[in-house]
Amino acid sequence: MTFSPRVASLCLSATVLATLLAGCVVREQTTVYERPHREYVEAPPPQVVYAPAPAPVVVAPAPVVVAPAPAPIVVEQPAVIVVHRPPPVVPVEIRPRPPGREFIWVPGYYRARGEAWEWVPGGYQRPPRPGAVWVEPRYESRGTEVHVTMGFWR
Repeated sequence: MTFSPRVASLCLSATVLATLLAGCVVREQTTVYERPHREYVEAPPPQVVYAPAPAPVVVAPAPVVVAPAPAPIVVEQPAVIVVHRPPPVVPVEIRPRPPGREFIWVPGYYRARGEAWEWVPGGYQRPPRPGAVWVEPRYESRGTEVHVTMGFWR
C-alpha cells in the first residue's frame, strides 16, 4: 500500500507534533557544594640545633705507577725461496688427539732445501703468544720456478 506524498507529509508532521506535545521537560538541577570547616593552627617555628662541624678529612693521593709499555709484536713474513721444480704430492696425515687445550694443529708441509724438498710432518704446537694464528706455507708456480713462502705465526 502506497501513500500519496501529501498523506506521508501529514503523517510525519503529526508524529513530530505528538512528540513535542508529549511533555518532555528537562529540569535544571543545581548542586551546591560547601567546603568543610577547618581550623588552621600556625605551626611552631622549627627548632635549630647547632652541632660542631666534623673534622676535615685529608686524603693523600694514591701513588701513580707507570708500567712500561709492552714490547710491540713484530711478525716478519719469511723470505720467498725460489726452487726450479714443484714439490711432491702432500701425504695424508692422521691427526692425533691434542695434548692440551692450548695446542694448535700445524699441518705438515714441504720445506725447500736447495733444489730438494724435505717433508716436515704436522703436529700440535703451542702458539708463541695468545691470539697467534698459524699461516700455512704458500707455493706459487711461476713458469719454471716455484716461489715458496714458509709458514709462520702471525
